[in-house]
Amino acid sequence: MQNRRKGKIGHMAVKLNISKAYDRVEWNFLQHIMLKIVLPVQWVDMAIEVVQTATYSVLNNGLSSMLRRATDTRELHGITSCRGGVQISHLLFANDSLLFCEAIIGECHRLLDILAKYEAASGQPINRQKTSLFFSRNTRHEVKEETRGLMGAQIMTGCEKYLGLPMVGWKSKVSMFNELQEKVTKRVMGWKEKHISKAGREVLIKTVGQAIPTYSMSLFKIPKTVCDGINSALS
Repeated sequence: MQNRRKGKIGHMAVKLNISKAYDRVEWNFLQHIMLKIVLPVQWVDMAIEVVQTATYSVLNNGLSSMLRRATDTRELHGITSCRGGVQISHLLFANDSLLFCEAIIGECHRLLDILAKYEAASGQPINRQKTSLFFSRNTRHEVKEETRGLMGAQIMTGCEKYLGLPMVGWKSKVSMFNELQEKVTKRVMGWKEKHISKAGREVLIKTVGQAIPTYSMSLFKIPKTVCDGINSALS
């Protein structure tokens, strides 16, 4: 989307901020009931996690079905990574939701209609103030502003994250991954204040310190400056 500079019609991505399912369930009451029926304590948290996961799965299936139907009837158009590629209309994982469509008012209204039905059926209100919009570069400014007004959302300016990783690259990769270096340094400083043996520190470095950047490194090439900073903190 960043590289799409030509064409009369732009595309937009909507990063939804949906109220979490477990915010609307009295989990303390559920935990109390589970303990009353003599459910082992170690199973309680596991049972709650299963219920939360199942709730998200049901909600996502409903939203996904409505979006697929709108895409099949050509009411919404997703994005493709290349000519003849697979069309992507949405990416849903638990409460992290990304929706894609053309940046035109008609599709914006259709998307709002789907979200209104989702809210009414699921009881999960969408926090529009925390919902973010991202537009391809060929989208006209007036279209962006009109869409923003209709959605009641903000246009993405910073480095938003999806599943813990940056969605859009910054001009400076060092700035983009500074948070990763700070996370490792903060964790190491916590160990430094404790009386841990040399062998214990080595175990913590190998199992925790060196594992923190692994997830980001699976998709991004981390700048040498950031790697040197992490190595320095671990040393």
